[in-house]
Amino acid sequence: MDAREQDAKFETGISVEEIADIVDCHERHAQLWQDRHFCQTLGTIALITPLALRQHSSARGAKRERKAYINETEDFRRQLTQSGRDVVIAYGATAVDVAELAGDELISELYFIGNGSFSSVWTQTLSVSWRTLSEASDHLKEKIVQRTCGGSDDGIDLPIGTFNVQDQRMITTPRYGRSVPDKNPGDECFIQPFNKPVQSIEDLLNLEDKLSRSIHISTRQAQLAEAARQSFAVALQPILSNI
Repeated sequence: MDAREQDAKFETGISVEEIADIVDCHERHAQLWQDRHFCQTLGTIALITPLALRQHSSARGAKRERKAYINETEDFRRQLTQSGRDVVIAYGATAVDVAELAGDELISELYFIGNGSFSSVWTQTLSVSWRTLSEASDHLKEKIVQRTCGGSDDGIDLPIGTFNVQDQRMITTPRYGRSVPDKNPGDECFIQPFNKPVQSIEDLLNLEDKLSRSIHISTRQAQLAEAARQSFAVALQPILSNI
């Protein structure tokens, strides 16, 4: 471990093993970029919908969840094909299926739809994380969209596609720490967490803190807005009573 990794460990509390994983994936990403190992431009878009469902108290709940993910996938298929793009759908995908799609240079974009967290996606077999997705591909995609919930996993939280795209601004994730409704999740549920084409190791180590602070700021802003609304209502009440 070099001095940069030691400093990062002391500053962030992230384990040595996690820092080593980030460094390895970062270096691999940089090498793929330098060697121009890119996917086909405007190639096929893969909609990956594993249908790995949560535990439900009734069969009806599981059926509703499954239907919501299928409907969302079909909505994307229609939108994308109408715009002239080729689309493949992987319903019931396993971790092996995800790895094969990630490794296919003819596929330029990956959309993950279903259950997961900010840094992983559930499949029919294993969860796929930013580590495993990085290892699965020998080239870089144009875009990765992750439509899951934004909960935190054990260890450092990075978007699943962090090391698999040419431009990291082309990654879409759920809002960090937020749940996403199964049915008709709006655009407000998702963000593009990176504002530079390529992040430094320090940027990645600090991403979780940055996103956590944005949650607290948004919550505080909402609290202040509600307090202002209530104060205004109280001040307005005597005026309205005299009308």
